[in-house]
Amino acid sequence: MTNITTDFHMHSTFSPDGDDSPAVLCQAALAQGLTAIAITEHAEWQPDAGFTGLPETEVYFAEMARCRAKFAARGLQVYTGVELGNPHQFYDEATWLVESYPFDVVIASLHWLNGHNIHMPECFADRDPYEVYTEYFIQLARLASDFHFDILAHFDRIIWRGTLLGIGFDPHRIEWVVRHALATVAEHGRVLELNTRSVNDPDNWNEAMVTMFRWFREAGGNRVVINSDAHRRGEVGRNRAIAQQMLAQAGFTYPANYFQLNPAIQLDMAA
Repeated sequence: MTNITTDFHMHSTFSPDGDDSPAVLCQAALAQGLTAIAITEHAEWQPDAGFTGLPETEVYFAEMARCRAKFAARGLQVYTGVELGNPHQFYDEATWLVESYPFDVVIASLHWLNGHNIHMPECFADRDPYEVYTEYFIQLARLASDFHFDILAHFDRIIWRGTLLGIGFDPHRIEWVVRHALATVAEHGRVLELNTRSVNDPDNWNEAMVTMFRWFREAGGNRVVINSDAHRRGEVGRNRAIAQQMLAQAGFTYPANYFQLNPAIQLDMAA
């Protein structure tokens, strides 16, 4: 059982890798008993990303306005959002986007490392895996310090790729750099996301995640969020109970430590 009724990270067909429309995702959220969601589309500027910025931004906001109007009466608050890929390395472009449009939720992610997509095995090719992990967490610290955003998404994504390659991850082996990254996230007031994509996988790294969230709390981090990172309807709100148990083990309590949107935004959205 879980009392988490929000999901502030998901992607619709306005993202290149999303399968379902915003309205379909909203319907799926209602079916999961959610009360508030943000549909946070991808914005990328890396030359190899295949697209630039956030495609069809104006059309996206028009569709989100329709979804807000349709689903508010049914008990679902629908918020706009964007997931910025490596915004600290594309500062001017990312800043222009978030200052030009009224996004309710701004997520930042590290999708690229040394020019390689971290979702691809090439990022580990001919490298000591712990050197790759170290470089990744160094970049996470730079991201948290060099660009203003709300939520740091799936900070464990490099571990996911390593696990697929049969590479384990022990945070204690590079404790200094992981703690530094998490302390930087805490120092700058960013919210740390527990992404639920892999928490029920047989080869999960949940124990490492609990350790790292505990380090985040020890560094002064006091705000967390559980998000699905759904790219299709069946993934909305997934694995919330597992994730909430993990955060409880790390010392975070609901709702005191959980990210909530500004009440003023909620009033504006309901108007």
